[in-house]
Amino acid sequence: MGLPAFRRFVVANLISAAGSAMAPLALAYSVIEEGGGAGSLGVVLAVNTVPTILFLLMGGLFADRWSRSRILFVGNLVAAGAQGVLAGTVATGHATTASIAACGFVSGTAASFTVPATQGAVAQIVPAEHLQQANALLRLPSNAVKVLGPVVGGFVVAL
Repeated sequence: MGLPAFRRFVVANLISAAGSAMAPLALAYSVIEEGGGAGSLGVVLAVNTVPTILFLLMGGLFADRWSRSRILFVGNLVAAGAQGVLAGTVATGHATTASIAACGFVSGTAASFTVPATQGAVAQIVPAEHLQQANALLRLPSNAVKVLGPVVGGFVVAL
């Protein structure tokens, strides 16, 4: 696909997918670092996942009615901010299960808006006759990142 807008979209989606793949691992290591046990870890991961499920339909509604690029920009900015706050609280030794869960909640909520916006954006960027090929090209790196993201996240946390 020789469309510059699509290439930028694929790169941006790849970066976003990498962050999303590493986020649950960062949350888990943060809970362990803070001294939380299995119960705390379960709560944090649930608080990260549940808003994605609860707000996904609302995210789809917004994606159909608002600018998808604006939703993607704001959603990814919010998720990055939440991960930045998490990193800051862990690095300074101020992380608690509640603060980690709050960052996870914000991240999960942001995902519930960015996922539907991403799916609808390809049809706006690529001509209809290239849509199937574009979706395939978009999914390949995204799926690779889902496998490699946790590995990279583990290395980042270990450093």
